[in-house]
Amino acid sequence: MADEETTKVPPPWAAKDEAASEAPAPATPEPDAPAQETTIVDKVEKIEAEVVEMVTVTVPKAFKLRIDAFRELVVKAGVQEMERLHAEHWYSVANGVTVYDPKKPG
Repeated sequence: MADEETTKVPPPWAAKDEAASEAPAPATPEPDAPAQETTIVDKVEKIEAEVVEMVTVTVPKAFKLRIDAFRELVVKAGVQEMERLHAEHWYSVANGVTVYDPKKPG
């Protein structure tokens, strides 16, 4: 047995794959490309900007409206633009906030 020639077989990971060497390199992003949204907060702000409906309201007296997550919104007296969600909130209605509807007379 000592007289037999031993042949060395390379391990499978040492062999080159011809298909892999011919594949194009992955594209790199252009440096002037606009930055993509990276956080959930950015995505939420973008969605809110698209979804929020603003209405014109009349506020007879100033009050504080406590909304989601105990966030406090200070509402001043007068005619102003406000999110419909806040204008129709039960506490806003209780404080006399009325939504201006140009189609409604008087």
